[in-house]
Amino acid sequence: MLSPIAWNGGDAESLARNLETLIPQLAPDVKVIPGHGPLLTLDDLKIYHRILTRTIDLVRRQMAAGRKFAEIIAQGLQAEVTSGSNWKIDEEEWLGVVCQSQARKK
Repeated sequence: MLSPIAWNGGDAESLARNLETLIPQLAPDVKVIPGHGPLLTLDDLKIYHRILTRTIDLVRRQMAAGRKFAEIIAQGLQAEVTSGSNWKIDEEEWLGVVCQSQARKK
């Protein structure tokens, strides 16, 4: 199950940038030990990064259109965000964390 980080002052964009830097440095057979959940493969980490960046983009577009957090969360993730993935996401929690992260950027 994919669950968002307890941000503790961090933000979604920094996490995405850090993953973008880290992923090319990892061996193809790496096993990533997350703070929660099962071991991840490199492919799992790439999927996580893709979902994160697509969610950030979705939230940015919705916020630019003047939508409030509650509206964004109610709309949920669009199919494009998780396409090609079988990851289970608590959409409300995931979108809430990314919305809060983006709001702190303003």
